[in-house]
Amino acid sequence: MLAYNARPDWGGPLGLVTPHFFFVSANGFIVANSMVRALSLFPESAGAASEVVGSLQYGFGVLGSALVAIFADGTPVRWGL
Repeated sequence: MLAYNARPDWGGPLGLVTPHFFFVSANGFIVANSMVRALSLFPESAGAASEVVGSLQYGFGVLGSALVAIFADGTPVRWGL
């Protein structure tokens, strides 16, 4: 839905921002629960588990940003993908 609304001739800025808002909101619940699950699996080394999960989140954010920059074509379509 986000990729479809990102087309320049459909949805406009509101059509892009609205689904993105819901995606980011849901992501907040998912990340918090996955962090709790990762820490519960390794209670004796919770600090290291927290560091690994945080590093993975940061790394995938960097990778995603780089891919959007590489495939950018001047429209918001790549951001929606």
